[in-house]
Formats: sequence, C-alpha cells, structure tokens
Amino acid sequence: MSVSVNNELKITKVICGELCQSNFCTSEIVNLLNNDNGEIAANVSTKFDKFVDRPQELPDKIVDLLQIAAYVFCADRSAYRGARDSLSNKSWGRSMYFEIPVNDISFWSSDEVIHTLENALGFMTGDRQYHFTFIKANKNNIKDCEYQLSLFSNATTSIDVVDKVDVMLFSGGLDSLAGIIERLNQFPDRKLCLVSHMSNNRTKKTQKALIAELQKKYNNRILPYFFECRFKKLDSREESQRTRMFLFSAIAFAICSCYNKSGFFIYENGITSINLPKQTDVMNARASRTTHPKTIGLLHEFYKIFDANFKIATPYFKLTKEEIVDVFKTYGEEVLIQSSVSCSSTRNYHDIFPHCGCCSQCIDRRFAMYATGLAEDFDNTFAVKVPYDKLNKEANQRVSSTLLFASNGIGETKYDFLKNYPTELLDVISYWPNSPENSLDEIFQLYCKYKDSIQRAAKAMQASFNSTSSQEGSFFDRISQKLDYEKCEQDEFEQCVESSVYVIENKGNEMRQGSGFYLVDYGVLTSQHLTGNGDFYYISNYNEYPASFETISNDLNEICEDDVLDYALYDQYCNCTHYFRIGDSDTLKIGDQVKLIGFPNFIKGDSYDLRCTEICKKTNLFGAPLFAVTYNVFHGASGGIVLDKDNRIVGIIRAGIETAAESDSFDKPGFVPINLVISDIDKKGG
Repeated sequence: MSVSVNNELKITKVICGELCQSNFCTSEIVNLLNNDNGEIAANVSTKFDKFVDRPQELPDKIVDLLQIAAYVFCADRSAYRGARDSLSNKSWGRSMYFEIPVNDISFWSSDEVIHTLENALGFMTGDRQYHFTFIKANKNNIKDCEYQLSLFSNATTSIDVVDKVDVMLFSGGLDSLAGIIERLNQFPDRKLCLVSHMSNNRTKKTQKALIAELQKKYNNRILPYFFECRFKKLDSREESQRTRMFLFSAIAFAICSCYNKSGFFIYENGITSINLPKQTDVMNARASRTTHPKTIGLLHEFYKIFDANFKIATPYFKLTKEEIVDVFKTYGEEVLIQSSVSCSSTRNYHDIFPHCGCCSQCIDRRFAMYATGLAEDFDNTFAVKVPYDKLNKEANQRVSSTLLFASNGIGETKYDFLKNYPTELLDVISYWPNSPENSLDEIFQLYCKYKDSIQRAAKAMQASFNSTSSQEGSFFDRISQKLDYEKCEQDEFEQCVESSVYVIENKGNEMRQGSGFYLVDYGVLTSQHLTGNGDFYYISNYNEYPASFETISNDLNEICEDDVLDYALYDQYCNCTHYFRIGDSDTLKIGDQVKLIGFPNFIKGDSYDLRCTEICKKTNLFGAPLFAVTYNVFHGASGGIVLDKDNRIVGIIRAGIETAAESDSFDKPGFVPINLVISDIDKKGG
C-alpha cells in the first residue's frame, strides 16, 4: 500500500509481528516478523542477552519497548532513502507508518507516549514523519516459551552488586572506549555494564577481543551485554542506520529499569554529536543526528514517561575528538587505541585494516590522532595511507570540507557563528546541558577548539610527510594544497599591510601619532582630527619605523578634508605594490565581521594592531554616521583601515579611547563607512 501526499510524498507502511499476512517487503509495504506466524516464516532475528533469569517476569511495556525498537531499526534498514547526492530532501526523508502489536496496550496507546516517540524518531532520523498505531497483541506474550526464544538468546548477563554498576553504551569506537578507561580509573570500586550491538561477525570479534583485554587490565570489572538485531533471508536496502540509537537506548533503559538504576551513560565527543554540516549541500537528515543533544533530549523525555527520575548522561559533550584521544594519554592506555574501530563504512571494510580511511568518521579520527602526535605510533589502522593512496571523490570532498570549515566556517565571534548556523545551533542550544545564556558561549568555544585541532593536525601531517613524494589526490596532497593556499593568502595580507597601511606622526613639540592607509585611485587617507592642525606629518611603513618615506600637510598636498566625517585625503600615491581593494560599505549589516588595523601607542619594533570584531550597531558621532564595533579601539588607531571578511576596504577608524578604563563610559568605538567618505571626496573634486 502506498499513500500519496500532495502527489509527491510517499508513505512506507510497516506491518509487524502477528499482524503480517506475508513476509514480503517492497518500497511501499514492509512486513517484519520476529517469530514465525503460522506458515509465514520470520524474516527478522532479534537476540537480546537475558538480563534477568526469568524474562517472563519483565513488565509488559518493557518487553514491548524492546520489540518496538527492534522493528523500528529493521524498518529503517528496509526502506531506501534515495541517493545521498539527490538535490532534494524529498527523496531522502521518508514517511513511515507502523502497525505494531503490543502487550500493554493501555500504555502504548497514550497520546503522550505516541507523540513523544514520533518526535524523537523524526528528529533523530531526519525523516518527514513517523506514525504509530499500536494494537493489542494476541500472541506476543512474554510468558510463552516460544516467544521468549524468539526474543532472547541463551546468554545471560547478570548484574550482581547493583549499586556498584554503571550502564553505558559501547560502540567499540574511540569515544566509548575512552569513556570506559576514564570511568574505570576514576571509580576503581565500580563496574561497568557495556551495552553493545553485534551488527556483524567482524564487529562481534573485534568487540569481544577488546572487552577481553579490558577485563585483564581492570580485574574483570566489565559486564558485557550483547544483542543482535538482523535480517533473516532479507537484504538491507538502507545502511544509514539513523534509528540505531533508539535500539541501543531502549536496551540500556530496559536493563536500568529492571535493576532500579536511574540512568545510563553515552560517551561521544561534542563535535560528532552536534555534527554541523561542513558543506552547503548537507541538509536535514544527511547530517547524522545519532547522539545530537536534541536526540538525547527527546529520548530522555520519552523515557521519563516510564520513569520520571530517569537521566541520560553525556560526559563528553564539551570535548573534541582530540581531547578524547588525550584520555588514552592521561591513563597510559595508548596501546588500546588500535583496538577501537571508528569506521562507519561497515560494508566496504578492508581484509586487513579496520578503517577505510575515507568515511567522515575515519577522517575525523585521523585528524585527532595527528593533533595529539599519536598517529604514527598508535594508529596504523587505515586502508588508505596519507601520502601514497589517492582518495576517492567523496573522501576528497570530505577532507576539503573539513579544512574549509576549520578555516572559515566557524567565524571569529559567537555571533558570527550563530549567523552561519542559526537553525542548527538553536536545536543544540535548546537541549544543551546548561543554561541558555551560557550555551552559545560553550558551543562556540568547543568549535574554536576543534578549529585549532584541525589546523594543528594539518600542519603536523605536513611536517611528517614533507620530504615524502606524495600521490596526487592523496590525503596529504589535499592538505598540502590547502596549507599552501592559506600561506599565500596570509603572505598577500601581510604584504598589503606592510605596503599600504601607515604610521603617521609629526615631529614637533606636541607630538601626535595616528594611522592612515592608501586608498587606490585617490591617495593617502587619514583622520582630519590627526593632521588638521597644519603641521607636517611623516608617513612610515610600520616595519621600517621610525624611518619615513613621504611627508604630508594641509598646505603641501592635501586634496580635501571633512571635519564631520573626520577624514583628510592627501595627494600621495606611495608607489604601493600591494594594497587592499575598495569594498562596498552599503552592504554592511549588524553582526558582520570586520578587521580594524591601526597603530595605537606605536613604538619601534611593534607590529600592527589587528582587531577582528563585528558591527554591533549603527549610530552617529558628532553628527556623522558611525558603525560601532564590539571591541575597544584605542587612540592612535584613528585613521586606520577597516576591512570586511573578504579583506576589502569598508571604512576608516574614527572613535577610540586612551585606556581600557574609559571603555565603560565610551560606548561608540567604531568607523565611518568608506562609501560616505568617497562620495564626499568625489563631490569636492578629489
């Protein structure tokens, strides 16, 4: 059955358990059976380790929860989303309608339960819609031995000393492994129950070997809990697995519920959890939300319906991947890093190496390892080698997007950051484990740490392989190109400042000092209040100060001036070889990032004063329009240059203070828009 909405959207109907009349699946109807239904054979295998000796004593709604989570996970893998490079999300997002038999129909038919569950899954997956219809089960009785066998494995995980055991999710990746190591070291009298999903034999073998090593190191303080949820004679059509967290958390909640525990732990770094899109074509569900703060928050709201005091703790929400790797260094467990598996490309694994080296998780891990200096000694686990192997098209784009995001995507201030990602950040702020007034600050600082980590990792990689002959299109080649480009940009910026932004001062008894710059096609521009006294002023490049190369004065070479706009233009071209182009100040808005360059209190040997700030308001000073900025501007910067984000001239610095102590009484540090100055110059025949 396919239901059409607005002639475009299609609904996939998912029929579960005893309600199935067939085990056949199409893009329109998915039939999922965990237990044979008469002559209809089961096509889903769900095997939960027993976490109580007598499963028949479990509350009906807990058993229902496990079964619902398993069906949702399998349906997610059965319904194809569409191509990732589709131009529209209409093919990527799905509408899923479920019909599921349950034992505790009074609980599951509650509007609150259904609404909360649908909201959580909708955001978690990025799908358009989840709709649940629950029907009273006739056969799915936990007291029936046959049903127990279809739901539980023969293995049992028993929690003996309940009050000294914590429950946490364990994926086998770096973050959860770091969480295990940190928690076992910080709480030596406690044990850990690790909830793990065995998605395939390779994962099962890796996780069991890792847990065995942890048992030896930490005196058998690990209680592993394994579960399987897979198809039987049915192929998966979708491997994004966005509902995996619901299945994981449902099992962890069931264990906590049976042992009267008040919550479980999820160890995941904040960058991976928030997962801001690094490229403009990553939209909606295409950016994974598996451990997103809103996902965790919505799941928490769902589980609070079962237990009002239940909590989900995320201790690593303020950490970067690099800081996760530092945990291994802190406890001397670097050797365990190679035993963890972060790769998300489960279907394209290498026979020898556990990491493909091309997926986003592999790329993030590689950057973190180089940032900490551990890559070459403790993580030779990638099928794609940094200098030698050519990246495929998608991997090349991921590396490029990561580098570009670290360079330009975050912004210089938290307001710039919010402007770049308004919708995404509001979703995070609403569920950030802190008060709203501090949330944006903390999230911005997290991404500033990430930016620094990526840039240091890139430089470390370049230093490591600088003398190596690299393959064109390799990871190293892409990083080298980016670093070389950034160096050229920075060199050009420095040359423009050295050549066209000046220290301007007189030599008389009443020494006055300020700033100026070369305005292409016009001359040298500075502040009228600096040079308007008729004295002779000397122009110096800051790196050659106090030597001067030109002289200006009102009588000698002034073209025009204006005391309201506070500018003076001089007929002095300075033979600049590098200079900044003129921009358009009419396009400036509140919140726009600008750079202010000048020379306050300048002495020999000083560098230029660069203030990366943003426009906070449009105002007037002494009758002239002024863009006020958030950072202080000090005397001596007057007449300096103001650049936009593209390093084009958008203003001349006007207002400043003498000391930081004045900042409380003076609220208008800022600049005059360059378009007003140029318009006035043109009117006066300059």
